[in-house]
Amino acid sequence: MEWLKSSARLAALPAIAAWTVSAGQLPRQEAAEPHMGTLVRLVFHAPDATPARAAFDRVAALDRALSDYAPGSRLNRLCRDQKATLTGELATIIPQALSIARETEGAYDPTLAALTRHMPRPPSIYGYRNVTLNGLEISLNGVCFDLGGIAKGYAAQEAIRALASRGVRRALAAVSGDICVSGGPWRVGAQGRVAALHDACISTSGDESQPGHIFDPRTGLRLQREGQVTVLSRGGARADALATAYFITTPGGGWFDERPVSKRLSSAAPTRRGTPSRVR
Repeated sequence: MEWLKSSARLAALPAIAAWTVSAGQLPRQEAAEPHMGTLVRLVFHAPDATPARAAFDRVAALDRALSDYAPGSRLNRLCRDQKATLTGELATIIPQALSIARETEGAYDPTLAALTRHMPRPPSIYGYRNVTLNGLEISLNGVCFDLGGIAKGYAAQEAIRALASRGVRRALAAVSGDICVSGGPWRVGAQGRVAALHDACISTSGDESQPGHIFDPRTGLRLQREGQVTVLSRGGARADALATAYFITTPGGGWFDERPVSKRLSSAAPTRRGTPSRVR
């Protein structure tokens, strides 16, 4: 899996997580481990750093299940078998990935293994419309999944949930350019701007210094385009996938906030509303 596909140019973490401990608050804990081809960073408030282990273990489990590099991963077994009943992580992330593919009319497509060619035996065709999903019964019909455009955001989201299961209510999980927070506000920076987040996620796609690492599913070609897109959402997987879709459909880049208007917090960053399917 192309884990580094969305290589965001985010601010250094002290600027990303500007939560300050005042009287009566729990101490601030920080921890980092390498997973998914990048450094997973946690910042949270707890009596000690023990809860970090649950978060890192959850990310490691997702890496083992969703990697298209590892021949024995659940994702690669699905691609070899072509038919299965989805369970576990695949039952959660694949239906969501296909739903976002439909919503964005293919600007985000999770079946690009034929283009990225990371798995041991990549397929020759791609396209989410080839996939048949009835409930949790799935048939790939010749394609395979590359979840690199959604898995890091999902991992950040799941790290926050793992910390919450250990009683942590104020936390930040950063997996490359994908960040989720609980509690808040957390100050998160991207593209030289800063947003105040509370129980939300943010993802940045694109790399101004190395264009060409993102494929356009509509043409099958790498996008040789500079610039970045940042998306704010309530879920990490959704923010990750929509950042890719917006990058493909919005040559000018920018910030997009797709959280419900009634719950949106003030932000220092100007944003645009809408879904990728409405931005052409």
